[in-house]
Amino acid sequence: MSRKIKFDLEKIGLFRTAKASDIIIGKIVYLIGDRDEMHKKIIQEVYNPNDDFKAFIADDGCRYGLYDLYILNNL
Repeated sequence: MSRKIKFDLEKIGLFRTAKASDIIIGKIVYLIGDRDEMHKKIIQEVYNPNDDFKAFIADDGCRYGLYDLYILNNL
């Protein structure tokens, strides 16, 4: 049985909100999807890094944007 835990991603310090300059080929990003689940994506193609809606194409072939997108914080 899995348990769901809610926490503030930025407050714990491991993740930060992704910005346009983070959208580069090969970068690993984390998308918050339905039911607040985190999904790991690898950027395969940069579509439009300045567009919040369709910034890149991931390894699953889908287009994603900056909304609800996080990267690991370099500590």
